Amino acid sequence: RFFPNSMAGFDSTALLPFQMMVAFVMGFRLSGAFNKFESANKAVLDMHASTRKIMNRLVTYCARSPQLDEALIRIRRLLVLSCVLVKKHVRVEKSFYFEERCGLVTQQELKAMTKTIMLEASMPAGDGRKSTYPARNWPAVAFYHVQRELVKIFHDGHLPSSPHAAHIDALMDQLSDTLEEVELIGLTMAPLPYAQVTRWITLAFLVFLPFESVVRCQHTAWSGHTPRTPHPSAHHTSAHYWHRSAAAPRTARFPAPG
Repeated sequence: RFFPNSMAGFDSTALLPFQMMVAFVMGFRLSGAFNKFESANKAVLDMHASTRKIMNRLVTYCARSPQLDEALIRIRRLLVLSCVLVKKHVRVEKSFYFEERCGLVTQQELKAMTKTIMLEASMPAGDGRKSTYPARNWPAVAFYHVQRELVKIFHDGHLPSSPHAAHIDALMDQLSDTLEEVELIGLTMAPLPYAQVTRWITLAFLVFLPFESVVRCQHTAWSGHTPRTPHPSAHHTSAHYWHRSAAAPRTARFPAPG
């Protein structure tokens, strides 16, 4: 039952700042999440379109021969590997167990990415530390090998002319640009972990919401109506929101490392 006079004289300005902040940060986060979804969808479609066009142009432009067929199989494998490495970069995966089993990556390529020393601080001011190829840039290795295979096909005379090679190079550049697009998706729209800010502000709002219910019940009792016990759903909602938000992706909770 609703009592028209139950809110008379009640001052609800205590929760007004929380209400405004919750509305702002939730709208900010939802807008950022939708933009990231659109960018990720576009990046996947661009990778699919670029790889398909590269293989279609190669098969159409080049004269078939046993030597060319072997090169086309290597290029197709490297194109698939480049897309898989982009997926590993997004999900922060470093295992190549399934890729080795199906022959998608060779032992030489795997050694170059994971075991070969690429950097060494050998300058006078350096500490002599050595490091392998950075994992976040593994897709560039596949792009490099694809580019080498394309140049070799052109030098061997399989492509009719330079414009044909330039067209395939442009498609390869579009494919490699998707790595930068993926990097941009991992960045936040502001220099702060706005997902964490959203969680804390919303949690504070849900925690203080039962106290407002208590005040309303007291005011109802003062007005001559029977007071009601505040419903504990706000506390349950707080715990549920905290649990679900903790499972959010790392890139949504913290800014990507520089």
